[in-house]
Amino acid sequence: MSSKQPRQSKAQRREAARLKAKELREAEERRAHRNAIARRSFIGATGVALAGGLGYLGYLAVNQGKKEFPAAGKGLATEKANQSGVPKQVLADASWTYGDGSQLDTVAASAPILDIYFDYSCSHCAQFEGIHTEEINQLLSDKKITLALHPCKILKQGLDEHGHETPWAWYSMRPRRSP
Repeated sequence: MSSKQPRQSKAQRREAARLKAKELREAEERRAHRNAIARRSFIGATGVALAGGLGYLGYLAVNQGKKEFPAAGKGLATEKANQSGVPKQVLADASWTYGDGSQLDTVAASAPILDIYFDYSCSHCAQFEGIHTEEINQLLSDKKITLALHPCKILKQGLDEHGHETPWAWYSMRPRRSP
């Protein structure tokens, strides 16, 4: 059996063995580096989770006897609504209801509640009212719904970072870029 390729010299075999050993060392170094990164990431994530858990337990310990939400009729909105000048029909969340046709502060028995959140200065809210007024009035007169109106501030007049007026609340809530 003869091969048509000439046999490698001793120097060529030694050089091939050196290259192979070098490739194996580099592969081992890459594997060790990956393992070190994974180990550090795991330790860091564990530390963050542990700190978060301890923080939450501390929060629970500090707020153990406190109630998160005031009882119905005891909150700040109720106090503000009970001031002079605020109609009696306005609920604690600043909404009012219609359940019996155009009768304010009424509820249709066992009827679903249609909650409408609106802004007096929103053109889309005005458009919604124009489109659906007849339909809502019909449902009210048939006592099929209780209408709960919730005024809220959807649009907000303000200035953006360039000093231009903007009517969008979401735009004015964005973080400002420093000049």
